[in-house]
Amino acid sequence: MNTMSLVTQKIKKTMLLVPLLVMSAFPGIVGAEGLSTEEIAKQSVSNYLEAAQSGNASEAVKWVIDTRFNSTEEQLQQYKESVNPFSDVSLKSITPATNNTFLALVELTRKDDGEINEVSYPVIEQGDSWKVVIDGQETMSKKVDKLIKSKMSESKMSESHISPLADHLGSFQDYIGPGKKTYSNNFNMTADRVGITIWQEKTNYTKKVVVRYNIVNRNTFGDETLGQKIIDEYVPGDGSALYDTVYTGRTYNNVSLKAINEELVDWIQVRGHIYGN
Repeated sequence: MNTMSLVTQKIKKTMLLVPLLVMSAFPGIVGAEGLSTEEIAKQSVSNYLEAAQSGNASEAVKWVIDTRFNSTEEQLQQYKESVNPFSDVSLKSITPATNNTFLALVELTRKDDGEINEVSYPVIEQGDSWKVVIDGQETMSKKVDKLIKSKMSESKMSESHISPLADHLGSFQDYIGPGKKTYSNNFNMTADRVGITIWQEKTNYTKKVVVRYNIVNRNTFGDETLGQKIIDEYVPGDGSALYDTVYTGRTYNNVSLKAINEELVDWIQVRGHIYGN
């Protein structure tokens, strides 16, 4: 074999190796040869978790579909300003779900006491990539859970009142389906609780409506619950508002009020205002 033939063979071998080297350098590329659909979906979840935990909001946005926000700009701004209460995150499993989707189980470890919260995220295909769906998944510390339970039997709605000089912090209004939610604008608390005036009703019904009102920090992992009040009342929109308070035990900044429809089958109309008293 002559020298020219040997050189030609080496060039061909080198050209064959280049694509393989490029592929191995980017294991998360969608459609990468040799990766199953589940492995690609898993890589997307890992990319999201790494970006979220490192505080890279711009990168985290790329890997999620977040239904809590009306625009990518709003989502990005909230990710940048939100507080991450977790010191460590890890993907425990990813399993096939319905309609060619997956369900990722993530373990979140709290910074303050090492407590672990588990959260499940749907993972769906969008275009040529896989995205994690954030739809208001809730986390709560044991401390807050204990606080909420201790307040459930203490105050009665008739004992609450709005301070004459209370600051108006925000408002909310929506028509929401069973199990769905809506959010107020973000606000900074001025006391260890907020007052809420509310109207809640089913269309064409006069029956009681069950709505859960949470004070939440909307972060990159979901909704961190800081306070909660469940109201089981019929409060028609053309009548007087009902007033109550949601207690958190301390002030928080950049939070919102989340109203969740606890009805099993009925859509409901909710609206109200938030006060800093």
